[in-house]
Amino acid sequence: MITLRGYIKGLMKRRAVRKGLKKRKKILSQKAIEQFSSLEKNIGYIFNDKSLLKLALTHPSSVNSAHSRILSNQRLEFLGDAVLQTIISDLVYHNLDDKQEGDLTRARIAMTHGKFLAKLAEGLSIPENLILPKKLAHLREVSSAKEDAFESVVGAIYLDAGFEQTKRIVLSWYEAETLDVGEMVTTQNPKGKLQELAAKKSMTVKYRLASQTGPDHNKKFEMEVLIDDAVYGSATASSKKEAETKAAQIALEKFA
Repeated sequence: MITLRGYIKGLMKRRAVRKGLKKRKKILSQKAIEQFSSLEKNIGYIFNDKSLLKLALTHPSSVNSAHSRILSNQRLEFLGDAVLQTIISDLVYHNLDDKQEGDLTRARIAMTHGKFLAKLAEGLSIPENLILPKKLAHLREVSSAKEDAFESVVGAIYLDAGFEQTKRIVLSWYEAETLDVGEMVTTQNPKGKLQELAAKKSMTVKYRLASQTGPDHNKKFEMEVLIDDAVYGSATASSKKEAETKAAQIALEKFA
């Protein structure tokens, strides 16, 4: 029977062996070094191990599929996501001391969700430096690829410099953005915000299915939001919940 302690010791031993037998290649072309130099300037961090940055920029499509999870940025993405979640959790906890757990969670989600990370990645010029096959260059414009690369770069900095340095750099990226955290929280939970505003005026909020179209595998739902039986907004989406959320956001603009 293998104990947890024995399993961890085995992992550490195998890791040490791999390090001894398979050192990471740190020799890069002059062209790559120059390219990385421009990106490092935008990021605000100079890598000691340039190969970490190269790995963070290596999209899975540019690697043999059998090894894409090891030789591409997918593993770094996993690590970077965890590091980023910790950094932003700490940020919202210490800066939103008048908020409950639910609002803290929504603030963190707003600051770490795909579209926002893709926007940050664009500002740092990460997408244009992605390593991709020429025929798949269009992937630079795909939001998920930008988000994954962003998280991978965070993971690479963490491995190269440690947590405190990574935290300082990541927060500098966020500080460069004009952030209205209160608005971001509202955006994450428009139904809750609408309910709160209506309750203050002793009004009731209801949602009603206005129409349903499309085949079973591709349904579209139009939901209306009513405040005291008056329609304040409607929206269509592939699920009732998503349509309700969009309708609530529209209603907030009218009702607030």
